[in-house]
Amino acid sequence: MELQQTKDDSFPLREETAKSSRPMTASSSYGQTQLTGFVESKPRVPVFVDAQSVLDISNPTELFLSTAQPATATATTLSLLDGLQPWRLLPGAEKNRDWIRVLIILMLFPWNWILWRKRADELAKDHSNQPLVDILKRRDGKVVVFSTDFTPIAAPLIEALGFSNHISARPLSWRGQQHISTDELVLGSPFSKLVSSSIIISDSQEEPLLDSCQTPVVSKPRTISNTIQPNNAYVPLRYIHLTKNPRRKFIEYAWLKDDLYVVLLACSVTTAALFPLHAIGVVLASLALWITYEAGYHENDVLGEAREADPVLPSNFAEVKGTVPTVLPWVWAGGLTAVASVFLTIGLSRSLTTAPILALGWLITLASVRTVFFVFNRLSKPMRVIPHLLLQIGKYGGFAVISAISLVGVGLLVAQVIYRWFPYAVYRWHPEKTFIEEPLTRTRLVIFWLIAIPAVILNPTVILGVQLVLGSLCLGRRAVSTHLRLRTIQAAA
Repeated sequence: MELQQTKDDSFPLREETAKSSRPMTASSSYGQTQLTGFVESKPRVPVFVDAQSVLDISNPTELFLSTAQPATATATTLSLLDGLQPWRLLPGAEKNRDWIRVLIILMLFPWNWILWRKRADELAKDHSNQPLVDILKRRDGKVVVFSTDFTPIAAPLIEALGFSNHISARPLSWRGQQHISTDELVLGSPFSKLVSSSIIISDSQEEPLLDSCQTPVVSKPRTISNTIQPNNAYVPLRYIHLTKNPRRKFIEYAWLKDDLYVVLLACSVTTAALFPLHAIGVVLASLALWITYEAGYHENDVLGEAREADPVLPSNFAEVKGTVPTVLPWVWAGGLTAVASVFLTIGLSRSLTTAPILALGWLITLASVRTVFFVFNRLSKPMRVIPHLLLQIGKYGGFAVISAISLVGVGLLVAQVIYRWFPYAVYRWHPEKTFIEEPLTRTRLVIFWLIAIPAVILNPTVILGVQLVLGSLCLGRRAVSTHLRLRTIQAAA
């Protein structure tokens, strides 16, 4: 059978018998009317059709993940998975990403399978390729819809279209760990014996599966509206992760690699044998502090857009604006503070009755920092220098409320306050000056020594000596690495 090409066609079709009997004919373009007419002309021939040919949804897996409930818990879980990237440990690495994400969400929040089945009815009604669906549903021959999406996602959509025979990837199977190819999917299914005598409709001309059937039909991709809306539910620290420089590295460099170790050295080393438990408490308390800080960052950008003539905003601010609500950050910070207070109490070898006192003290500290940030965001830019100093004092000195801090620890925290505040003061008061990072890392080390060395001389204990050595190594390593990096840049210039 041959079809005549038309000018407005949008579907290429090719027809062949078994590869051994005659060579494949060249593909030609045909419109949807010709396609549906051709499929209708062979009512008893089995048809295998790609789900994307009958459903106008480009990525059902991402759509499922972006609409899973509860939105905040799901978005937080997905953000953690993207940060940890556990799929790197498995064969296939990145190919395992969707498999792990879907599997974890279904395991943690299994009710989403039921919710998705309900939503599938709406999606099938609003986003189906209805002309092709109607033709396929009127056929006498078997119709099988195949999809490389996972069964809990693909099956409800296909069934909502009215097709009972379908093939999709099984998420609980190890084979589901990769983007399984459609030829493996179909030829390994219970319908495989029908393939050689069937019509196969797919949107990919390079699909190996097309070489296995009697009549391959390649549908050109249609214009599909993007039905995937990003999950903008609140996720702690996601806003600064997406907006602060270095983009997507801010948490790693500003908190983990440049703040957290200083706070741990200043606070937890003094607890000696109970250091691990106390350190966990400090990390959780620090996370609660950064969540509070993030709310201040977001407010700063929102007010800047509303009040400033030429605000300096993140390039993607329109996408993430409003993703930091007023109440939820405090819920997270409060929960983390409650857990942190227990670890801190045990780490300090105190009675658990002390935990509520520590929790209250830390919540007051967080409220104080947020209050200063509230004032900071509403002052003119030159007037923000002093509140910025108060923010740094609260961010580091606030740990004295929940932990014993030695003089060596004080030296670490004071050096860190100056290290964080001084560049901002220069930037606001003397914006014309170029600031060089290398002298500042050396200055931080010197300030630490000016406080820590006399403290060890006056009270020569093992713990203080360990703090001095570790602090010198950490701050010194940063000063040396900065020096070498700048020398490399200068040499390259």
